[in-house]
Amino acid sequence: MRLWTSIFLLCGSAVSSEFDKGKWKEVKIKQGPVRGYRDSSSELWTFRNIPYATAPTDKNKFKAPLPPPTWTEPLDADGKRIICPQFYWGDLSKDAITQENCLLANIYVPDTEKENLPVLVSVHGGAFQVGYADWVNLMNLMRYGDFILVNFNYRLGIHGFLCLGTADVPGNAGMKDQVALLRWVQENIGNFGGNPNDVTISGYSAGGSSVDLLMLSKAAEGLFHKVIPESGASLLAFTVQSDPLSIAKNHAKALNFTDVDNIQALEDFYKTLPYDTLTADAFLQNTDSTFTFSPCVENDYWDEAFLTKSPLTILKTGDYKKVPVLFGFANMEGDGQNFTVINEELISEEYKNMKKTIREIWHNFIITGTPVPKESSLPAWPAVGVGNSPYMSLGQKLELRKAIEPERFNFWQTIYQKYYKEPIPPPYSLSKTHTEL
Repeated sequence: MRLWTSIFLLCGSAVSSEFDKGKWKEVKIKQGPVRGYRDSSSELWTFRNIPYATAPTDKNKFKAPLPPPTWTEPLDADGKRIICPQFYWGDLSKDAITQENCLLANIYVPDTEKENLPVLVSVHGGAFQVGYADWVNLMNLMRYGDFILVNFNYRLGIHGFLCLGTADVPGNAGMKDQVALLRWVQENIGNFGGNPNDVTISGYSAGGSSVDLLMLSKAAEGLFHKVIPESGASLLAFTVQSDPLSIAKNHAKALNFTDVDNIQALEDFYKTLPYDTLTADAFLQNTDSTFTFSPCVENDYWDEAFLTKSPLTILKTGDYKKVPVLFGFANMEGDGQNFTVINEELISEEYKNMKKTIREIWHNFIITGTPVPKESSLPAWPAVGVGNSPYMSLGQKLELRKAIEPERFNFWQTIYQKYYKEPIPPPYSLSKTHTEL
C-alpha cells in the first residue's frame, strides 16, 4: 500500500448549485431513467436525489438498507435538499426536507464526450450525528472537468449507529448505507460515463473516519481503488464505540428507561422512540472526545456485518486490501475551530494560491493515484515510509519534511500502548420479536 501524509487546510465550497431547467439530460440506470439538469454556474450535468437504496422504516429502521426502488417514467433529479433525520443544528437543516427514507445520491458529471472518467465519492462529515450529501460540494475541484463526483446521505446518530447485537439492531446501519452506495456506483456509474474500476473515496472529519473504516471492511472490499481520509481516521476516539451495548443502556437510562438489562425490552424501547427523541441530542458536548453513537465492532453472528474486528487488530494483522491512501490533517486538529473561508474574494492572493495548489494535489491523486506525478511542476513527494517520513506540509509553500512531530508521536504512541481500550462488540442476543422485512 502506498501512503502519503500531509498537513493541510480544507478547501471546499458550501455553495449550492443552481439549475438551468431549459437544459436537461436523460440517463438510463438499472432502476429506470433519470433526468439531470445543466448547472448554470459551471459546465456540469447535475443529477440529484437518486435513490441508491431504501431505508427500512418503523420497527425495522435500524436494519441494513434494502434495494432501491425502480420506475419506468423519467425520475426528475430536482434540486430539493432532502436530509436524514438528525439533530437540528441551526442553519445546517434550514430549507431542508427531513425524511426517514433519505438514502439519496447526487451525481455531478462534466459536460464532455469522454468515457470512463475517474469517479470521486465524497462522504460528508458531521460527527456521525449531522450533515447531508452536499454539505461541502467540492465544486471548485470539479472545475477540472475530467472526473465524476458522487455525494450522498447516510443514516446518522442513533438512527444510523445504535448497536445492540440483535437481528433487528445489529449495528452500523449508517456504514452499511455507505457500502450500499458504493455498490450502486459499481452498478450504475458507467451509464453516466464513469469508470467503476477507478473510484476514489474521500471524506473529512467523520467522513474521513468513514473512508478509513471502509478500507478495513470486508463488506466494502473491491468497491473502490483509492482513499483520501481528511481529519479523520479509524483509530480516533470518536470513530468506534468502545462498548456499544453499555452506551445504549446508559442513554436509555438518561431517557428514563430502567429495564436496560432486558435486551428485548431495550430493543423495543429504541424501536418505538419517535425521531424527535432519537435526534434530540447530538452529543457534541461530550468531554471524552466521542459523540456517543458512532460505528461499532459487530458480533459476527449476523449476516452483512460491516466490521467484526477492531480497527487496531485489522491494522496489526494487515488483513485488508491495500490501496493508495492520501492522509490529510491540520496542524491545529481537533480544536473545534474552522478557519476555512468560503468566499474566495475575501482572501489574500497567497491563500488563493495555496488552495489552488491543494486542489491540484487532490486532483492528481484522483486521476493518477499519486499526489505529485513525475510530470508535475510541484516538488517531488515520495510515499511515506518507516518512521512516518516523509510528509508534505501544505502551507503557503510546499515543504517536504521528515517525521511528523516525533516527540508528540512517541508520546501518544506510549499512551495508546498503555491505555488504549480495544472496542468490544455487543454479545450475541437472539431477539424474540425478530422482524422479517
